[in-house]
Amino acid sequence: MPMCKQPTSVFRDILHHQSQTAEKIQKRLCTTTKDSKDFVQKLSLYRSLKVHRGCVNTVTWSEKGQNLLSGSDDQTLVVTNPFTGNLLVKCKTGHRANIFSAKFLPFTGDQEVVSCSGDGNVIYTELLQSSDVCNTANISEFNCHSNSTTYEVITIPQEPRCFMSCGEDGTVRLFDLRKISNCHKICCKENIVIMSPSSITAMAMSPTSQNYVAVGSSDSHIRIYDRRFLSYIDFSSGEQNTQPVKAFTIPSLEKRPFRVTSVSYSSDGGQLLVSYSSDHLYLFDITQNGVAITPLNDKVKRKLQRPENTDPPPVRRLRLRGDWSDTGPDARPEREVMESVGASTGQVRPILHANMMNRMTEVISRMLADPRTRANLNLLSHLGQQANPTLAEEQQRQDSEAGPSSGQAPHPNGSKNAGDHDQEDSQLTSEDDDDTEEKSHLYPEDITESTNYDYLLMKFTGHRNARTMIKEAAFWGEEYVMSGSDCGHIFTWERATGKLVMVMEADHHVVNCIQPHPTLPYLASSGIDYDVKIWAPFQNDDDNEPRFDAEKAQRLMERNAVMLEETKDTITVPAAVMIRMLACIHSFRNRNRNIARIEDDDD
Repeated sequence: MPMCKQPTSVFRDILHHQSQTAEKIQKRLCTTTKDSKDFVQKLSLYRSLKVHRGCVNTVTWSEKGQNLLSGSDDQTLVVTNPFTGNLLVKCKTGHRANIFSAKFLPFTGDQEVVSCSGDGNVIYTELLQSSDVCNTANISEFNCHSNSTTYEVITIPQEPRCFMSCGEDGTVRLFDLRKISNCHKICCKENIVIMSPSSITAMAMSPTSQNYVAVGSSDSHIRIYDRRFLSYIDFSSGEQNTQPVKAFTIPSLEKRPFRVTSVSYSSDGGQLLVSYSSDHLYLFDITQNGVAITPLNDKVKRKLQRPENTDPPPVRRLRLRGDWSDTGPDARPEREVMESVGASTGQVRPILHANMMNRMTEVISRMLADPRTRANLNLLSHLGQQANPTLAEEQQRQDSEAGPSSGQAPHPNGSKNAGDHDQEDSQLTSEDDDDTEEKSHLYPEDITESTNYDYLLMKFTGHRNARTMIKEAAFWGEEYVMSGSDCGHIFTWERATGKLVMVMEADHHVVNCIQPHPTLPYLASSGIDYDVKIWAPFQNDDDNEPRFDAEKAQRLMERNAVMLEETKDTITVPAAVMIRMLACIHSFRNRNRNIARIEDDDD
């Protein structure tokens, strides 16, 4: 009996053909699927991977796109097969805080991982599969970032035993597992390859050259460094910082600095997609000269060095930790909620909660308005320097006591982390109260205000990035860009025009991470929900109408624009810390009253 012949498939032939021409055709076919607007607007939820017991702050595809690595507030690393939903490996790490970034080391068969967390630790872990899918070996721990938050790790494709990390201490560090296996030094000065004048919150390596590293900072700057030529410059304070090749920023820096939450290179290495907290998403042409490097750094230092005799800036609004009422698909601006307060009994509690927080903010503001209270508090040092460590310690303590639980309401990811970005500002006061409201629309504004910013190619608006430290943006093929949002949606824009073409509801609160598959039109997303979602283009039988509703998207963008203005200067604090602040200020005020009473008696 003759054997059945396998059906002919040109796609299968190209996929399994190893010639250089076949690889080019294969790459072109994969790019074409992502560049199809029809495919983009058919993206639908394919699978939900419920493998964590906390907010998921990082997702990463393996090099060939077969497996997915995720890390969470539950301090575990999980490897899954996203196409079958099978859990392959789940291990408890040595991290003592929320995991913010995790990557597979190249050429290790997806068995070796590096990760970093809010406690400043960078850990190398060898994953071993076992019957209980929970086993590890050969763990190497590096606490070189001195217990300050470490935001991201990246691997080096042609150096499989090397990886880099960046963090709050303003350094990028290079670790070579062939030379060092552990580091537990306090204030370690080794392994530093880049020193920045401000905290480094995101970084990426050029896909065309492993020598160029783009670094995003809390001072709004993107600095590009060449690892082959690292020299140092002195910025008047005596502190040495690494000389970048180029630097880029946004016009909004003239009003206030905005921290960078994500940096992504285009496939040709010529453009950078940069996401700013409390601002928007920008596309930079990094083949241009950028801005002058030294003057920008000097400007930032002058801005941060406020004279001691100046009046304190206004107090920001406060928000209690765990309050996610301004996030998610159902979130509405305060004025809209107030107008419809009688429509639903369920709306009363959020309104009362918001009024309570506004009232507490007013009380603190009045206390701080008293000159004698300010003098005794020494506001700039007491609230500026002491509040931030207190917030960090309190939130980490509460996280360790509460522990992750699927039965609990979604919670912020701790201090200085994906959950509550406002505490990264470290100040309970704001220098900038003159921000003007910016209307959101389907087509972006002209953002090139002067020749100094001629490298700004596009500004993508409509989403909201204010609540969390982590808010990723990514290129989707060659024609589109994507970003998560505080409204619980994933936004997709045309790269060339900035026109919004797709919105997908992807989280009950905030979408933090989006990672396109390296070749196929699959997308992984995660956020405050305790799962990882996989998206793929599907054609349903009843799909007669386009899935993208432009009018609905317009309303969503307008709400986001209003809420961005409402929340951009709001600080999230634990209840215990707020009580401490009030008690401290009240104590100083009583002391002032006693002093004044004694002075009156003497007179």
